[in-house]
Amino acid sequence: MTRFDTELPAHPHLRYGKLENGLTYYVLQNQRPENRAELRLVVRAGSVLEDDDQQGLAHIVEHMAFNGTKRFGARELVNYFERIGMRFGAHLNAQTGLDDTIYKLQIPMDDPEILTTAFWILRDWAADLLFLPEEIERERKVGLEEWRQGRGATTRVREKLFPYFFHGSKYPDRLPIGTEESLRNFTHEALIRFYKDWYRPDLMSVMMVGDFDSDEMVKQIELNFGDLSNSESPRVRPVEELGWHEETFFASVFDEEIPHSSIAILEKVKEGPIRNTSDYRKALLKDLSVRIMNERLQNKAQQPKAPFLGARAGVQALCPTVSGNVISAVAAPKDLKRALVSMLVEIRTMQEYGISSAELKRAKLRYMANVDAMYEERNKTPSRQLIKEMISHFTSEEPFLGIEHERILSAAILPSLSKEEIEDGLKNWFVSSAKVVHLVSGEIKDMNVEQLKEWNEEGLDVVLEEPNFEDKQKPLLSKLPQNGSIVSRKEWPELDLREWKLSNGNTIWIKQTDFQSDRIHLNAIAPGGLRAASMDEYCSAFASNAIAWFSGLGDHDLQGLMNVLAGKKVQIHPYFQSGHHGFEGVCTSEDLETMLQLVFLYQNQSRFTEQGFLRDQDQRIEQVRRAQIDLNMRYQDQFRRLYWQDHPRHRPWSLKEVSHINLEKAETFFKRMYARSFHFVFVGNIDLNEDKILRYLGSTATLPKIDPSHHGESLLQGIHTDVMHLGSEEVAQIQMRFVSRVQTDMRERIAASIFGTVLKHRLRKKLREERGDTYSVHFYGMDGLYPEPHFYYTLHFGCDPLKVEELRQLVLSIFQEALQAPPQINELEIVRQQLLRAHEVNLKENESWVAQLQNALKREKSPMRILEYPKYVQEIMCEDVFNAGVKCLSLDNRLELIWLPQTD
Repeated sequence: MTRFDTELPAHPHLRYGKLENGLTYYVLQNQRPENRAELRLVVRAGSVLEDDDQQGLAHIVEHMAFNGTKRFGARELVNYFERIGMRFGAHLNAQTGLDDTIYKLQIPMDDPEILTTAFWILRDWAADLLFLPEEIERERKVGLEEWRQGRGATTRVREKLFPYFFHGSKYPDRLPIGTEESLRNFTHEALIRFYKDWYRPDLMSVMMVGDFDSDEMVKQIELNFGDLSNSESPRVRPVEELGWHEETFFASVFDEEIPHSSIAILEKVKEGPIRNTSDYRKALLKDLSVRIMNERLQNKAQQPKAPFLGARAGVQALCPTVSGNVISAVAAPKDLKRALVSMLVEIRTMQEYGISSAELKRAKLRYMANVDAMYEERNKTPSRQLIKEMISHFTSEEPFLGIEHERILSAAILPSLSKEEIEDGLKNWFVSSAKVVHLVSGEIKDMNVEQLKEWNEEGLDVVLEEPNFEDKQKPLLSKLPQNGSIVSRKEWPELDLREWKLSNGNTIWIKQTDFQSDRIHLNAIAPGGLRAASMDEYCSAFASNAIAWFSGLGDHDLQGLMNVLAGKKVQIHPYFQSGHHGFEGVCTSEDLETMLQLVFLYQNQSRFTEQGFLRDQDQRIEQVRRAQIDLNMRYQDQFRRLYWQDHPRHRPWSLKEVSHINLEKAETFFKRMYARSFHFVFVGNIDLNEDKILRYLGSTATLPKIDPSHHGESLLQGIHTDVMHLGSEEVAQIQMRFVSRVQTDMRERIAASIFGTVLKHRLRKKLREERGDTYSVHFYGMDGLYPEPHFYYTLHFGCDPLKVEELRQLVLSIFQEALQAPPQINELEIVRQQLLRAHEVNLKENESWVAQLQNALKREKSPMRILEYPKYVQEIMCEDVFNAGVKCLSLDNRLELIWLPQTD
């Protein structure tokens, strides 16, 4: 029997405490990934603590942590991490929020010197930043560029809504990015003052999760941080409160660049943290209520001519003492009124007529399925996930129980939560006056709050209809198929990989792993894909997956399918790529048969209904409307159009393409393609049960494989440049693609990838670190198989519009220089170590094995090539990298698309 007033327990294996100076520490041993540790320095100091002359400076302090500390000179920190095989961004990063700042490290644990250095880094961040004047000025420019790149419709909408969400507080005026004026004019003294006032041990936590001895880590924390001291007269760290309001706020925000229209209700609720079992029980009640509401909203969204494209209910944290009940919908502009009225009707219907026993049962099944799945993975939980829970405990006092305790509590409490108890709780939903009803649109320019109030009143006055709770559930599969047989077997012992060739033409690869305790990944692949579609059926083929999804499966419509799958941990969906198609899925061991049944149904009993077709039409018409407004989509669509020289298969969709979708053609193409033989790849903790696989994957007669067709596309030739004038903000984007018609082997592709990473590092150092002209640079290389073998590199970064031509010439000169001489050995060694370190982790990840095996199948190569990867990485020399770069980076075949602001 669980008492509902007892304090919640902590994670059973957590080492948690405070040093004498007030610094809090969390230490937890965990072995996924092996030989890695996640470290965090969390400071309860975010932008809300800034003085008037410090707006944006909590964020600039975070930037300065990478630009000079007691033990690391300017930019030496990033260089050090890259030398040990870690990557800036993925393994070395930081973020600034309204209430706190978080510094992040991931390190390998096979070298004691690296661990020692990691503690030095955390210590330097905590107390020993240098604030070198020249580095402050350089970072001022980077901060301004980050501010510039963040400008746009979403930011403008947020700035208009935050005063309603955070009414009566400093939050709306203390966004972490700051203001342009503050970033241009802040003094060095103001920056240093923020650090000295708020970076102190009583506001800090050091957290560690990873493959180590916890006792030793606690000693290291005490050794490295025990001598930190607080000021004799520290500033009081205030807890920012929201100003309460008894009236409902109505807000209508128009921005012609916002691509989607939405409407939402936010109800503010005064709630403290979850501290005891009574609080935990209340949280479970709300969770179940939200699940039931979302099931109803999802069902309504699947109907033709639904009032919204999608809608969700949930809970949103606003500040330490206030959370929000939220219900929101995305809808076509003409349907926003219907969306609001519909959401209000759903809330009132649940309050008036309650819920069904079947709805409650499904909500409990889904909740407990999640808990059980996490419990099964309790010894394989990623360290990064666990450390997020620690951060929430420190910053928001959220419980950090550990899944063992959560499962015990949930199993004890969940059965006692009654239908009547949930219905009583629902009567308190959205009845407070402290609400914000807000509409956002890029088309409804003349909407005013009085109209919004009228819509709200209409939703409150609609006469309710009692819902039909009839729930006749059929089995997923009404009749089991007959088994096929295995006609040949093969093994690759070095890979622990088995192959079965089945009597119906399907091939099965199975790789058993214990990387996760209860996860099985499936990927099936066959040649063909969308290239098997003629031009006449292309649009229908493109939409066929979505129509099949909206139509349901077997004997079930979509709502019935979701109901029968309630409580099962299984995901599976068919996909079409350019030259291949297949299935992607994941499940638990218990639900493997369900996943196989779903594959069987897709291949043999897929549905294509008029209702599913009309729902897809609604979605695509809205997607076309959005694409014509969304500046980023217009930019990327134009880039793709130019790259493929306006080939009809690569043009942005318009209403014309939507009108070409035909239900019969979609069904014919889908069933034709999924009747083919497939290569199924299973990776995970799978029981080698031949019977299940032979029944569901070996029984269906299959057609021969089909080769991808050529449809007249050609790769880019020559130099092509274009300019788009988009948006009102003073921001520019530069995107380039360089393409070479070359065939590459595995070794060359690795060398070409190294060449691209070396160039990315050079671009970052020149454009960001030396010049401060951009916030980030994206540069990567990839090979392609269609329409002919090729390799391409893509560059993308944002900057000041006045510097576009200067930076364009600069990056081209960097590329030209790279094609004149091999990279330096130290540049190669940095990338080599990064690849080898990443490979260490990937070898113990199911997803990585799936991807590598799928890649071998796409290229029709032996899976044994996977083992060759580290050997190639070790053997590649500077000359190899240079030769691959010369082969794969063609400056004479390139596309440049520049985004500049609109001109008056």
